[in-house]
Amino acid sequence: MNNSEKLISIFKHLPPNKQEEVIDFASYLEEISLDSTKYLFSTKSNKKHLVEAIENVESGKNLIKISLEDLEKGNLPNI
Repeated sequence: MNNSEKLISIFKHLPPNKQEEVIDFASYLEEISLDSTKYLFSTKSNKKHLVEAIENVESGKNLIKISLEDLEKGNLPNI
């Protein structure tokens, strides 16, 4: 089951008055995300760093891999 299917499943089991709250919260999260993206692209320097980070993730370069277990335990690599 993908994330959309999970959300739909949860949504179907909510009382009608709670469904509206979930929709409002989702809209709020989307608005925050758009505001953050606008800010990150607001200067040439920010845009350059963001684009480089996206390219690194897509190509698998310059990444530090850590397991969720190590992250939860605070076992972070020295960078």
